[in-house]
Amino acid sequence: MNAPGPDRTLSRDFADFVDEAAFLRLIGGDAPDSARVRDVLAKSLAKEPLEPAEAAVLLRAGAPELVEEIFDAARRLKREVYGRRIVLFAPLYIGNLCVNDCGYCAFRASNPDSVRRTLSPVEVEAQVAALERSGHKRLILVFGEHPRYTPEFIADTVRRVAAVGPATARSGA
Repeated sequence: MNAPGPDRTLSRDFADFVDEAAFLRLIGGDAPDSARVRDVLAKSLAKEPLEPAEAAVLLRAGAPELVEEIFDAARRLKREVYGRRIVLFAPLYIGNLCVNDCGYCAFRASNPDSVRRTLSPVEVEAQVAALERSGHKRLILVFGEHPRYTPEFIADTVRRVAAVGPATARSGA
């Protein structure tokens, strides 16, 4: 499949979960007053989830002093959550079946050199154990976009990964 056209179709089974018109309405319009921006910042610093309209308030802030407050709050929140460290994730490639044809991606449907493969449940467990034995603490699971990778399949895979504990990783099971 080629690049998305005017209909924005990305693949045969693609469903756009973002209401672009609603999003554009949220971020359009006048800049919010400073009190509203600071209220939203206080909520974010309290580690409470922001509603889309609240996030839009931060995106619409244009006054340089407010923008600097937003960046300061983001830095502060990052330090509180992560400290002064960089968090790395080891990729665990679960499967490379894909219906898309993104030019930059080795998973793309038209890549004739790709050997298509999906790990079995036993292979997933073995890979997680091997990654944990080598010192990895955080994984990012990578899937292509394909009807075989249903939400249930992904959820089952996540549960399987989570069930592989450090004891299993050390024993080589």
